Amino acid sequence: MGRYESFTFSETASATSSYKSRKGCFVKITTGVVFVFVAVAIAIGVGLIVHFTEKDKSSSCAKDQVVLPGQTAAETGKNVKPGTGTTPSPPDLSKTCRNMATNNGGGICQACPHSTCPPHMTTAAPPVSHQTPAPQVEFIRLPKTIVPAEYDLVMTPHMYGPDPDQFTFDGSVDIKIKCKTATDKIIIHSKKLIIDKTTLRPEVAPEDIKIDNMSEDETQQLLTFTLNKNMLADSFYHLSIKFTGPLKKDLAGLYLSSYEQDGVTRYLATTQFQPTDARKAFPCFDEPGFKAIFKITVLRQTGWHSLSNSPIDSTEDRNGMKADMFAPTLPMSTYLVAFVVSKFGNSSGRTQHDIEYGAWAKPESVPYTQEALRLGINIITYYEQLFGIPFPLKKQDMIAIPDYPLGGMENWGLVTYREEAMLYNPKTNSEYTKQKVTKVIAHELSHQWFGDLVTMQWWDDLWLNEGFATYMEYVGTNFSHPDWNIFDQFTVGDLYDAFDFDGQRTSHPIYVPVISPFDQFTVGDLYDAFDFDGHRTSHPIYVPVSTPVQIGEIFDRISYSKFD
Repeated sequence: MGRYESFTFSETASATSSYKSRKGCFVKITTGVVFVFVAVAIAIGVGLIVHFTEKDKSSSCAKDQVVLPGQTAAETGKNVKPGTGTTPSPPDLSKTCRNMATNNGGGICQACPHSTCPPHMTTAAPPVSHQTPAPQVEFIRLPKTIVPAEYDLVMTPHMYGPDPDQFTFDGSVDIKIKCKTATDKIIIHSKKLIIDKTTLRPEVAPEDIKIDNMSEDETQQLLTFTLNKNMLADSFYHLSIKFTGPLKKDLAGLYLSSYEQDGVTRYLATTQFQPTDARKAFPCFDEPGFKAIFKITVLRQTGWHSLSNSPIDSTEDRNGMKADMFAPTLPMSTYLVAFVVSKFGNSSGRTQHDIEYGAWAKPESVPYTQEALRLGINIITYYEQLFGIPFPLKKQDMIAIPDYPLGGMENWGLVTYREEAMLYNPKTNSEYTKQKVTKVIAHELSHQWFGDLVTMQWWDDLWLNEGFATYMEYVGTNFSHPDWNIFDQFTVGDLYDAFDFDGQRTSHPIYVPVISPFDQFTVGDLYDAFDFDGHRTSHPIYVPVSTPVQIGEIFDRISYSKFD
């Protein structure tokens, strides 16, 4: 305890009585109190003078009998000064003048006496802008007259030179489409791709049908092919397109990632398609309701490795490169397609039901994939028993990407992760990191059934997809580590924080009607949705969405956690 705080009453009195004997200027306590009282009184008096002076100035606006902008005699019915219109009551005018002054309104000197206008204000109102607002764009959903049945996709990333700014990719896609209603138009999605060549041919009977015109709507991210005549209903056709695109570090579509190894920058090509960026890698029907089979071929240089949703069927030499031809997938949505070209290494194992399971990472990080591999094998087997549905694919891979925008992405058969959400070093990482890795893996593996095998028709029902997976991450984590009592953390973590989040103004319903896929979202913290949901910015679980931006915006804590 300091000396001042240990003073006794007698010590204080002694110090007070002896102040005269010391050098300097001292003031008695009573005198100091009087000075403070006088200062406060002066401040109050000055405030009152200023207040009533300003009030008189404001009220004087009424004396000049002038019209406020936008007022007419018919609106107020008050006394009218010839040629000026009506004069509002002094309180109304005072309030209006003050508002105009606060908002820098140039019309204040026309509405109020010139004596009330500061010297720096002009008496002329500022020019009014008459610009026509930009027209609202009505975003278009793909018509159901044509549906895809199968994609034969060939992709070649070019990332082997010294300058990453020059990296590109090219590809070709042959889309087998079914015409459900006779039409002479084919509309699909495309984003930032250069279309080199297009053809259309019937699958069976010879038919004199061709593409007369192709037009691109960059705002809608649509390609429209106009034909010389209608396609026949209930008939199959093949739309073939060759294209090229930039391979950039933009974390969307087919993009470039990198890491350092032995002082050298190494590159890899990887994908992130959800929600609306498959169209940035290849032309397609980029809506979740358009499921189709994918036959994927990836061309790479010797010494590199490629991964995709299904196992490699065969590899052949093609155009001086290696062509990895993957087995056909089950019918699935475009946003779940994935492929990676890298020089990564892996650890591997098999589940109880003989599903090949691989965990991939950059070479020096492969030892830290062991925990993820163990968790993946155990949790996928547990989910098979829990759901009563065998895992429908022949293999399951997981890969840790150095540059990745999300914690994880449930691409069917090839789940991509941020490195810190998959890798675990028992010597340096905490138990919290281990728990985080377990939760993310349990979340993404639950999507292999709920989201991949069974998929929403449209993004409106994202809440069901992500809300269920957020709950299942606790179920899978509790199975792997019952000693953590993870559901106790769910109560104080997800549940409490979600309601807090829901109180924000940016909140939304759990169900969000999506109109256009152009509203890109900011991915929020997936584990505190109710925190967001408690704010004024919150929203219901269901929110209608239509544009890509709106679709992106609903990937937030409400959709992930409020359902729980």
